Amino acid sequence: MKTQWLSAATIGLSLVAASTAGASYTSSYTPLKQNISEVGVADVLSALYGGTFEQASLGFTNGDKSFSRVPDDADQRWTGDFQVRVVGRFSGHTQSLGALAGGQFQHLVAADGIGFASSPEETTVTLNGEPLIRYGNTGTHSSIPSQNEDERDHLVTFELDNPGQTRVWVLFWEDLDLGPGITKGRSISDFNDLVVTLRATDIASAPPIAVPLPPAFYVGLATCGLGAYLVRRRMA
Repeated sequence: MKTQWLSAATIGLSLVAASTAGASYTSSYTPLKQNISEVGVADVLSALYGGTFEQASLGFTNGDKSFSRVPDDADQRWTGDFQVRVVGRFSGHTQSLGALAGGQFQHLVAADGIGFASSPEETTVTLNGEPLIRYGNTGTHSSIPSQNEDERDHLVTFELDNPGQTRVWVLFWEDLDLGPGITKGRSISDFNDLVVTLRATDIASAPPIAVPLPPAFYVGLATCGLGAYLVRRRMA
């Protein structure tokens, strides 16, 4: 067993380096790979909302409720007041979710145990056009693809079709980087490693936005002292 200290400054510096890489993510929707031996998007939605969800175009429906896929360039930065809740963890790696809230790294929730969360951890957060951050013993991943070491999207998002009422999103994270170090046969696109829900606390909360943040934002994050978070390293 090893321990790894992740400071906000370290996270900030990694995001600065990645944001200057110059790569751009052009695909509108990241393809999902369904491993029939593991929990998928439809399974999660069925467990959360009942019924049997099946894929319909890019979304999913159980005949009563439907979820639409959020375009990949529209779930990178978030604005509004949100309730954050762990739904499940379907990976042997540690999983936590944070955010760059108010220009500072803020831990939000951690997934305890593997499978659907029996005692979900919940919190609230106010975001102003800022990204979400998944972190654990496989590394740190931003909801902004160009900030990630492998420059790929590690988040896919579905929104409940609920016009005029509280907005709800289900976020599915991938915890493995694309690269030569991935063992053959391991999934890097099933997006089921960490699953959380975001619920807007005000129906007037703005939707996800795709407005670039200035580089100075990340420099400020990297240079401020925010303490450290201990993540226990555990192999899958």
